[in-house]
Amino acid sequence: MLYQRFVLELFDPTNPLALLKAAVQGVNIKTATVLTLDTALATGGIHNIPFVVKRANATPTNAGGVLDRGTGRPDPQGNPQFMLQ
Repeated sequence: MLYQRFVLELFDPTNPLALLKAAVQGVNIKTATVLTLDTALATGGIHNIPFVVKRANATPTNAGGVLDRGTGRPDPQGNPQFMLQ
């Protein structure tokens, strides 16, 4: 049932942010940390690995996400609630 709600009501390929907005509706977010992944960075990327350079011809890729810290109740161990989007 949850999957059907996701597909029929929440997911809109013409507006990908709609799903993220629906996920945080009613949640008080204390802090948000942006996570950025990029394979083409000068350090830590994949473009300087010898195998990739000689054999794989890898396509550069980037992605992002947000780690939200909510102000809701802590978990049973007293840790704050986090949500990865």
